[in-house]
Amino acid sequence: MTITAVDFPLERTPLDPKQLGSPDWWVKQLHGRVVAKRPTLNLLHRYSVGDAPLMDLPADAREAFIDFQRRARTNFAGLSVEVMLDRMKVAGVRTGAAGDALGDSEAWDMWQANQLDADAPALHRASLVMGEAFVIVGDIDDEIEAPLITIEDPRNIAIARDGQRRRRIDKALKVFVDEWTGNEHAYLYERGFDGYPATVRRAEITKGSRSAGWRWIGEADSLPFSQPPIVWFPNRLDIDGRTCWGEFQQDRDVLDRINTTILQRLVITAMQAFRQKMLTGLPLKDENGAEINYDGMFPADPAALWQLPAGVALLEGAAYDPTPLLMATKDDVTHYAAQTRTPLPSLQPDAANQSGANTEMVWAGHIAKCLDRMSTLSEGWEEVVQLGFLWKGETERARRRDMEVLWMPPDIPSLAERYDAVGKAQAAGMPEDFIRLHIVGMSPQEIRRYQAEMASAAVETAALAAVDDPEAP
Repeated sequence: MTITAVDFPLERTPLDPKQLGSPDWWVKQLHGRVVAKRPTLNLLHRYSVGDAPLMDLPADAREAFIDFQRRARTNFAGLSVEVMLDRMKVAGVRTGAAGDALGDSEAWDMWQANQLDADAPALHRASLVMGEAFVIVGDIDDEIEAPLITIEDPRNIAIARDGQRRRRIDKALKVFVDEWTGNEHAYLYERGFDGYPATVRRAEITKGSRSAGWRWIGEADSLPFSQPPIVWFPNRLDIDGRTCWGEFQQDRDVLDRINTTILQRLVITAMQAFRQKMLTGLPLKDENGAEINYDGMFPADPAALWQLPAGVALLEGAAYDPTPLLMATKDDVTHYAAQTRTPLPSLQPDAANQSGANTEMVWAGHIAKCLDRMSTLSEGWEEVVQLGFLWKGETERARRRDMEVLWMPPDIPSLAERYDAVGKAQAAGMPEDFIRLHIVGMSPQEIRRYQAEMASAAVETAALAAVDDPEAP
């Protein structure tokens, strides 16, 4: 079957970015921001996947040494983020719906329809690594029967925020390249003001025509609400309201120092395995006065047997103890753990034998950090759910002041500790659902199934009792 490309009959007009504040001007400004921030975000992403930059080398450095240098990199950056992600799992969302103590079932249906159990950690990881991430909430998708929620790469999006409300987005631009056609696409989102709805415009650069610049495709589409359907998830937002930081962004010097020390140790170890050998007293000429060519005469082979002339001595380079470098690496890892509040045993397994008080203090700091990041992420997820209900026309559920994201407890106590706390909480008169959710660590879905099973068991018990004693009331 032959597939024919179809050119949609939409008007394409070139952009004119000269008019200040026009959509054309905003595309130029925001696209410039996307281009400007990409090098930093790409660098942070490289650190997180274990591809930290190599040391500067001479232009004529041998490829073999470059490959050797790659072996010195250890991915402590990515590990310190993954340790946090292990403790950050969304369990549900409360809204203004009646009877949603365990979370709004419609909000959770929206979450499950968009497979956010699997994709939400990807957004959390992007925010923790690169300092920000984004979500776009689209109209109701016929296939999933829910508003379409997509996780977006921060390297493709730039935003302009309100001058007073730092999290309020006025303009946003998403750019990407179609991997099949090679065309570049841009979507410009603008907030609606004075009763006007938000709008979205689409622009395009056809492959091979970059010199022609962006061209508008069709007219602006109006949305059924005033706010842009794009949500910002900043991490460690600075007081200026613009700067946000990745978890290890300010600790890259320590990471580079660790990799450099490991490289030095590997180089020394390799040199120790093949220590330089020297021969003294070798004659330079034979008995006929001709110069002796020693090339290939003394091969560096474990099975080689050398026969040396009388009076020739074999010397070898002195051995070096790599212990100081090993200890230096451990010290730097300890510094990195302290700076990022990452439990040292997660980075250095042999550090697990610490005192109980010290271990408790380290984990308390790590849990506090996770709770802080969870509260920041909650703001973004609440806005995502709000936009989803706005697309569905359910304004009551879309009220932000009634929303709360439910997280699984970030600390993981033992079963004995949990059930000891359960008894104390029951004695204090705390609600059973609160105990199951926040102390036992059950998810809202597990609690609902538990309640259904208990109700079913009660009915079954009552039925059996009626069979045994027909006269019982």
